[in-house]
Amino acid sequence: NGLRWKRLADDVRPEYFGARGDGVADDTAALIKAIDFAKKTGRTLCGTAKYKVSQPVNLRALTVDMKKADVNLVDSGQIIIGGDARNSFNPTQSFGRILRGAIKFDPASYTVTSIQCVGAKGQRIDIKYTDYLQFYMSTDPETFPSDASQAYSTFNIDFAVKIEIATDPRYANGSEIDGAASSAQWFNENILNLNRCLGFDMRGSYSHNCNRIVGGTFETVKSYINIERGNKNNFVSARLEGVGSVRFGEKTEGNILNRTYFGSVSAVLIDVVDKGVLNRVETEVIDKSNCTRVFELNPFSPRYNGFS
Repeated sequence: NGLRWKRLADDVRPEYFGARGDGVADDTAALIKAIDFAKKTGRTLCGTAKYKVSQPVNLRALTVDMKKADVNLVDSGQIIIGGDARNSFNPTQSFGRILRGAIKFDPASYTVTSIQCVGAKGQRIDIKYTDYLQFYMSTDPETFPSDASQAYSTFNIDFAVKIEIATDPRYANGSEIDGAASSAQWFNENILNLNRCLGFDMRGSYSHNCNRIVGGTFETVKSYINIERGNKNNFVSARLEGVGSVRFGEKTEGNILNRTYFGSVSAVLIDVVDKGVLNRVETEVIDKSNCTRVFELNPFSPRYNGFS
């Protein structure tokens, strides 16, 4: 009716195509229809409800505002995000919760990706909560170069049990020169702003380089940072409080992990194995045990003017 099409002119919501949004009914078909319409019309896909998804859903190269939505993945459900690597600037995407059941605080227990990011180039993507996020690159001749690389993007992630940077294993032995079916499947020059993450893997057929991973609280005994292949990546202010492990593989060089610990302990040990070259783990300990209060401002202090 007229009202319906007026609403579609402003944004596109899965409810317009039959989604229940109650977290119980399967909304996959309605979500796919909404995505197709949004892509055809150049509109923003919006969602604020609870959606149940049972099949892979592709939201690449689409402006998405689902930061208030909850997505419950079942069966083969998966959310594919990102852009097209041929484009220098891809649309902004924001997501709320995308989870496959109850959260398990063990990254090794996750083998099926909930979110797969492909082709992000010059893109900003925000994710509030997820369990298994994978950045995936492939030089498959049928999709090259759209899926081959991810770069110059900013990812803001509040919570992820496991983050993985991986490549298509079919082309691991391909040519090192950029091209279809080559091993040059790369993730470079990105910024990942992390709040909490329990497991971080960087692996694949290419030495991913010059990425900046900022923050990240790795606190459980099962937490880890595993760099199998990568050069000159910088982890800034990661928090590992004497638990978990750090691994640098044989094909790593010049990676820096700076971890920050706030406490009264001067020596905080973690398990570090470095089989690469020129990798470095730095520890910044802010010791508050010997701090002395110099002065205090309060409403009764002389010359107090409302600022502290």
